[in-house]
Amino acid sequence: MNIRKALAEDIGFGDITTDYLTNERNIIVCYLNSRSDGIFCGAEVFTTVFKVLSPYMKVSFYIKDGDQIKKGDKIAKIEGSAKYILLGERVALNYVQRMSGIATETNKYKLAIGEYPAKIADTRKTTPLFRAFEKYAVKTGGGSLHRFNLSDCEKIKDNH
Repeated sequence: MNIRKALAEDIGFGDITTDYLTNERNIIVCYLNSRSDGIFCGAEVFTTVFKVLSPYMKVSFYIKDGDQIKKGDKIAKIEGSAKYILLGERVALNYVQRMSGIATETNKYKLAIGEYPAKIADTRKTTPLFRAFEKYAVKTGGGSLHRFNLSDCEKIKDNH
């Protein structure tokens, strides 16, 4: 549902440039490459963006969520209609960049605490409609999950 909303927001009434330059029959191959070191996260959501646009899109990953990546690493191969690749690439990249960034930052702090008996935990203070993705990214980076929403536990805070 969130992916469909994100695509609808980004595509709006259509992409005039993509419609002019290509069509569904133009099949291409492209690659997702890393621009920095970190922890990769978001393979499933990345794939889903393209599958929502067309069930004929093919995404093949060379790594999996939680794997360490280096700048320049080839992460995935995307094959299919140039039209759908162009329509979905920004949304797919936004998800995987944000999720990988969260996983990478979480992992950095997890490594910093080393053997101390502490946990790096997430929060409920997340981006609207992005909570499940952000919490998954924290877990992928080695963090612990706290509560998903207000109904998960009682908690009296200063704002009460």
